[in-house]
Amino acid sequence: MKQDSFQNRRPVHDPKDFFGREEEIVDIYNQILTLNSISLVGERKIGKTSFLLHLVHPQTIAKYKILPESILMFYIDISSCSFSKPSDLFRRFLECISEKITGEIKEKTDLLLKKEYIHSQQFEEIIKMINNNTQEIVFFLDEFEKISMIKQGDIFSNLRYLTQMYDVVFVVSTSRDLRSIFKEKRFSTSPLFNIFTRYQLHGLDENASHKLITAALEREDLNADPSVLDSIIRFSGTNPFFLKLTLFECFKMAMDDFLSFDSDLRDLIQQELEPYHRHNWESLPRNEQDTLLDIIEEGNAYDSFAEHALERKGYIAKEKTEVYITSESFQVFLKNILDSHSNILANLEIRIVEIDTQDNLTEGDRNAIRDAASNIENQKSRSNNLQAPVFEIIGYLELEMREYNRNILEAALGADWFKNALNSKPKEEIEKRIFKTRKRIKDFQYPENPFDYSVLENLTDIILQSNNWDHYFSKYFEDKKAFEVKMKEIIDIRNRIAHFHSISFNEAVAVIHNILWILARMRKQV
Repeated sequence: MKQDSFQNRRPVHDPKDFFGREEEIVDIYNQILTLNSISLVGERKIGKTSFLLHLVHPQTIAKYKILPESILMFYIDISSCSFSKPSDLFRRFLECISEKITGEIKEKTDLLLKKEYIHSQQFEEIIKMINNNTQEIVFFLDEFEKISMIKQGDIFSNLRYLTQMYDVVFVVSTSRDLRSIFKEKRFSTSPLFNIFTRYQLHGLDENASHKLITAALEREDLNADPSVLDSIIRFSGTNPFFLKLTLFECFKMAMDDFLSFDSDLRDLIQQELEPYHRHNWESLPRNEQDTLLDIIEEGNAYDSFAEHALERKGYIAKEKTEVYITSESFQVFLKNILDSHSNILANLEIRIVEIDTQDNLTEGDRNAIRDAASNIENQKSRSNNLQAPVFEIIGYLELEMREYNRNILEAALGADWFKNALNSKPKEEIEKRIFKTRKRIKDFQYPENPFDYSVLENLTDIILQSNNWDHYFSKYFEDKKAFEVKMKEIIDIRNRIAHFHSISFNEAVAVIHNILWILARMRKQV
């Protein structure tokens, strides 16, 4: 195989290796010519970097009759840079500019680059000189989410000001919508978002996919039946990276200069694509995940907003009244997700039955776990309402642990149990909550059980405290590491729910298993 003529894992630098996207190219150039900045959004490995590199390539610029003397275009991979302050970004901009300009502007640019710190006003002077020379400036900023590494100053305001005051355009690429990425307070309210026109980059069209495969076959001196080409496209979908990865494996297995696509090869490629499917799946919003599973399981999409988003991203397509997954490989991945849900569900049903065999559980324990498990089971692959039953059963555990910890320590230490059994951190946090409550309530009564003002973190720390574990709790829980891990998993999921983040079906079931394990040991008679 001509390894150097076909590299499946690298961005495309040569225009002859770039296929399709003509409509997007025209749209982007038209936006640039009218001084509109662009937010290019696309899934991982969909070809964002290749697309930006193609847009700035001199051959592409010439092909679409963009006058190079009227526009300066620069590509910058933000992820490859080390920025801590706006001056660092201005320096990188100027380094790019210096490579393409001549004369007085270049002299002033190079002189400015020798300075240790570049002020925004100094940078703007260079921009003004270029604009006065009737040249527009376009910065293509790849991996734009990495701009958040700039902690000093207000970089978003700096960038927006440049687009307002000068002929400067930014084309930024990210894996998700800008507002969903930049959630920090210093970014989230920025008016910078308003300057961008959003473009969703999806897979190639079928014609471009065929051209990509045909060109690769010609370079490798291979032949293939047209039906094989169709099979490859149906299997991998039209994501250019997936197509190239599939072809790369096909070429390695090609016999007698003829390309085939049998089941063994499909299985091999499925394994190669699996990590990328997993990453894309985990990056999708929960409602879009549920819609994909609806399509696999029932052939229908019930959430029109999620359906539209998935179609825009290229995961699904519609043909008359039918909705289908565009990649057979991704379809296999989704079916495996459903199968894993079924297996977990079967295991959960077994555990629900086992609840009645746990003699040491209280009736309250059984009812709480059974109710939560039943609510989760009813959701199956749906995850819209998992948070409520999970949060409720975690709340039940917290209440029971407050009483349990108090009973164990009081039985061993007597009336001064709270004073003698706690190290400083959980004790201080509990007393601080009591103090705050006492300030708010006029006739406040000190609680009979101070643990009523504790949270799961405090209760866990108290149990794991060396002296407490060795003398009081080890005989119940036995395995310190297992207890610590299970409590951490429960607390992490509780925190995510409390901050309005969704959880998966697997995580919901794991909470039930962990709480059942903990309660069963709390109720042991020793």
